Amino acid sequence: MSKERYEFRGKIGQGGVGSVYRAFDTQLKREVAIKRVLADGDQEGQEEATKSLLKEASALSSIEHPHIVTIYDVGTDEDGPYVVMELINGKTLDEMVENNPLTWEDLREIILQSEEALAAAQNLNLIHRDLKPSNLMISWLPSGKFQVKIVDFGLAKFSASPSLQTIDHGDSVFGSIFFMAPEQFERTPLDQRTDMYALGCLYYYALTCKHPFDGESAAEVMVSHLQHHVTPIGELRPDIPQWAAEWIMWHIERKMEHRPLNAHEALKRFTAMENQPATAKLAAGPVPTAKFATNTTPVANPGSTPVAPANPTVKIAAPTPTVKVAAPAPTIKINAPAEPTASPSPTVKVSAPTAGGTASSKIKAQPSTLPAAGSQGIDPEVKDSALGMESARKTMSNGAKWALISMLAAVVILTLVLGSAYMEKRKLDNLYNEVMKEAKALDDEKTDGISNLELNGIAISQEEMERILTEATSMQENKQKPLILKTLRFAKAEGGYNIDSMVLNHTINAKCPSSIRAGLLQDVVKFRPHPDNLPLLVEFAKTSAEEDSAAAAVYALASYSGESQVGEYVKDLLDMVKGASSPKVRRAAESTLSRVLADAAPTDKSKYESDLYDFYNKAEDENIKFAMLRLLGPTGGDMATDAITEALNSGTPSLQNAALTAFSQWQTREPIPTLMAFIKDDKNKTLRMEAYETIDTLLRLDREHDSGELQALWRELAATAETDREKGYVIGGLAMQKASWAIELLQPFTKGQSDKIIDYAEQAIGKIERALEKADGDTEDAN
Repeated sequence: MSKERYEFRGKIGQGGVGSVYRAFDTQLKREVAIKRVLADGDQEGQEEATKSLLKEASALSSIEHPHIVTIYDVGTDEDGPYVVMELINGKTLDEMVENNPLTWEDLREIILQSEEALAAAQNLNLIHRDLKPSNLMISWLPSGKFQVKIVDFGLAKFSASPSLQTIDHGDSVFGSIFFMAPEQFERTPLDQRTDMYALGCLYYYALTCKHPFDGESAAEVMVSHLQHHVTPIGELRPDIPQWAAEWIMWHIERKMEHRPLNAHEALKRFTAMENQPATAKLAAGPVPTAKFATNTTPVANPGSTPVAPANPTVKIAAPTPTVKVAAPAPTIKINAPAEPTASPSPTVKVSAPTAGGTASSKIKAQPSTLPAAGSQGIDPEVKDSALGMESARKTMSNGAKWALISMLAAVVILTLVLGSAYMEKRKLDNLYNEVMKEAKALDDEKTDGISNLELNGIAISQEEMERILTEATSMQENKQKPLILKTLRFAKAEGGYNIDSMVLNHTINAKCPSSIRAGLLQDVVKFRPHPDNLPLLVEFAKTSAEEDSAAAAVYALASYSGESQVGEYVKDLLDMVKGASSPKVRRAAESTLSRVLADAAPTDKSKYESDLYDFYNKAEDENIKFAMLRLLGPTGGDMATDAITEALNSGTPSLQNAALTAFSQWQTREPIPTLMAFIKDDKNKTLRMEAYETIDTLLRLDREHDSGELQALWRELAATAETDREKGYVIGGLAMQKASWAIELLQPFTKGQSDKIIDYAEQAIGKIERALEKADGDTEDAN
């Protein structure tokens, strides 16, 4: 680094990867932030931190966006590598909500800006992997409005396909644990939905000042994420719109496939729901909130410093185990006899001492001198006393004997029972430990980067399966839970029993919290579809009072998509879309039904299309009408085309949103001309952008087929772009094409445009050129 160029003016902060300094660029006359690798630590740690810093620079230099921190320079000097970036004057989001949560209006603006920024990054297959409040900077513009910038891409990674979470040499997972997705703990492949989960946690925190997944230790927080222990945000902030609460909770679904696919989809749903008529009244009694006030204190992001929760007031703990109190044993009343049956204590008379003597202190029994019972001349009192003593002696001897025998027998039986139970438990525990040991070994062994547990499974007997399922539904904390779920997912029956039915039956009948049951349905049952399980799974989804479990069961039905048997339950799914009381179940039913319709045979699609079209025309509730219209999309027939096109041209924004979503689920490029005409005529900026996104989705279908047709479609779309946002979307789409014609279409964007668009277009051209060079090199190597 040229020490003459940059004047250091103090340290701003320090994180897990590097230190950040405020400096002044003497050449360009501006303040900057300079990030350096930490100087202390062992050689291995130093090299790892260096790689992380350069990775951050590479990621940020590949993207230019108003809501992502800008990189000015990168290099290496005698002190190691460094990155020069813009210095942001403002505060981090966690500083903004330190004392009070945000208003909905302020968070709405943060949502729009942060989702747009992430969409731009995702368009280049970039995953941040460490989104948290301290990595969102808020600065104030001269107009008085605030601007959001995402910073610290130190953990970001380019990946067109899912990638694994980075683990450091200490085997601890990078990133803030409160905002990490379950797959980051499970070390399974990550993708763009991982960042969507973190954003959802971030929005939740900004509105409540509480982490959605909390605990007093890292282990407790991890279990909270994995078992999905979360209070719906609508319960903590009843003043925000109901649709907004559902939209945020959509981001933090336990399973990746239940979250938004990417920021584009999240934004589309956000605008669609915002434009719909309000479906819920705001609760009285607003929650104290904090509005953003102007602040000009210069602050730069301190790197990836872990952020402690700001004075949490509520701990989201695991559900308290339900203790069932057994009814008291029946009371047995023993009636008193009419006359006493017990003999009174024998009375012993001691004679007065004789003259010159003392009374004897011992009474010597003289049974031989006692007259027989009934003898004459015997004092009745003495007779009764003697007979009572004799009778008592005989009676107590027999009773004691039998009591002793009974007691000994009971002890022996109890010992045998307890011993047998102990031995059985010990046997099952040993079986369980051996299975988990084998599963861990298989999971640690990799073949082409995939664990042998996933590749080959693990054989488990019925007895072992019972013990593992018991552990899976246990409410006790178990660090092996992720491995248990993975073992159940890839288990193979040893002995011929129906392992899939056994797993489902235990899952829905176990006495456990809803979160554990929902987790098993999502993580295990969904991956073990069996035709025999369909009726039971549908019945449970329809009748369960547990919202999370019912929704998880509905999502599990999607794994039967493409099977002929699932067609029998389309009506059940439709009934849930139309009548389920839970928004989560309705959303799950629509998502699953959409998947089933997309995978259905052409003849079945035609039948479903007719039913949906009929439901759509007869629906009086707008939400049901919109749902039916969206579901028409996967059927792809003439009736669907007519209904969706009519809705798109209706001029009603909420109906148009539903139509655009329906077209985005089409299986061919057929709707593109209709969407092009809509873009050219409609002046609603939000709807135009949704149409652009839908066209892009359709253009990605069968990308290698008919390059000439694809080129013509992109050329027409590029000609319609008016705003910088629309141009940026076209540029991002063209950047994904590995063809020289894409460079030709990008050239007009490199001149006569804003600096941002010119830079973005030049980056896209460079990306395509590198891809073409690599493809040529691979061809030469093959020859």
